[in-house]
Amino acid sequence: MRIEFTVTEQQQYRALRALQRRTASYYWSLAFFLGVPALLVVVYLAQGATLSELLLEHGGAILAGPALVFVGFPLLQRWGVRSQYRSSPAMRGVQSYDFGPEAIAMAGPLSSATMQWEAVIKAVETPEFFLLYIAKARAHFVPKSAFGDEGDLNQMRALLQRQLAGRFHGRQRVPAAHVPAA
Repeated sequence: MRIEFTVTEQQQYRALRALQRRTASYYWSLAFFLGVPALLVVVYLAQGATLSELLLEHGGAILAGPALVFVGFPLLQRWGVRSQYRSSPAMRGVQSYDFGPEAIAMAGPLSSATMQWEAVIKAVETPEFFLLYIAKARAHFVPKSAFGDEGDLNQMRALLQRQLAGRFHGRQRVPAAHVPAA
């Protein structure tokens, strides 16, 4: 199966966010940056302070955590992706992935690589991408928009299910009877 697509800066950013949302550190940072301010509000209100007093005295500290999580960190990531995308000609242009029985061949305008299926520790299907993990927090991504139709998506799901034997976490399972042989 061959897939070709041109990676946009926006896709690169959304793939990074999709990858990040699947890490424990993401949830720990949410718990800290949202939990600590919420705990401060509860403690102050339990001590009899009014909400207006609390916001006047500590509003900045309370709003800093949520502002970092929902505005600051995403902006920093977007700037990082923009810088990386603009400074790396290899990221632009048509990318192709050939999914063969033994390996995945990847090629772009300035580079090419071949990766054995054993190098993929797991694959995850998200609403927008197939993430092919080569490490715990590092993955290649294939945008689902690169597929022609639902039949092509099902063919990809079947391929990943067959090649990764239990390491594919898809949004839709392809029945075993419909998984074609290699």
